[in-house]
Amino acid sequence: MMKLSNFLLLLLTISIFSCKKMDKQGSQEQTSYTKDKTEKIIEKKDDSSEINKIIKDSLPSKETIFTVNASFNNDQIKYRIEVLKNNSDKDAYDQKHFNLPVKIYKGNTLWKSNDHLVFYKRNTCISEGFSTVVVKNNYFTIEHQDCSDYNVLVSAYITFKVIGNEIYLHKYGESYFDKSNHERSIPMKVWTEKNFGKIKFEDVTAEFFQKLK
Repeated sequence: MMKLSNFLLLLLTISIFSCKKMDKQGSQEQTSYTKDKTEKIIEKKDDSSEINKIIKDSLPSKETIFTVNASFNNDQIKYRIEVLKNNSDKDAYDQKHFNLPVKIYKGNTLWKSNDHLVFYKRNTCISEGFSTVVVKNNYFTIEHQDCSDYNVLVSAYITFKVIGNEIYLHKYGESYFDKSNHERSIPMKVWTEKNFGKIKFEDVTAEFFQKLK
């Protein structure tokens, strides 16, 4: 009888140990499954965020006031030049004509950016500010109306050239119109790389042109 009791006790001990081991393995497997599933969800979420970013970058911003497509370098990549609204100004007209950020996209990726290129509004005279962007081959020109005093309007032409993976200031020109004397002839002025050297697109500022004169 004693031997039988010992034998039954041994069987009970083995059974309890086996159950605990199975529960532990099951718990580990469940934890591993949950971890793998979580990692896949996070990975999927990250992929989704990246895709959404690409889509967002490829679409014109709601703040875009002017956009033009271009083909530079004779390659198959599509480029896009965007001029954005200046939200720091309270006047609705000035928001679309003065101190405007300019962004250039290469394919779906933001390539170059300049927030200080389009001139500030002058308090000493009245002008229309930003006008348009004209693209021709590997060149693009930002056209802007400025003023030198109360009567003289200045049509400014900022021309850049795309060379490989960089954009350089190619030429800057000004033509003049005297509102008080329409018959007055004022010679146009033009500055080139011979005057200002090699300057990248992102380094050009409105202040630079004022110092250039």
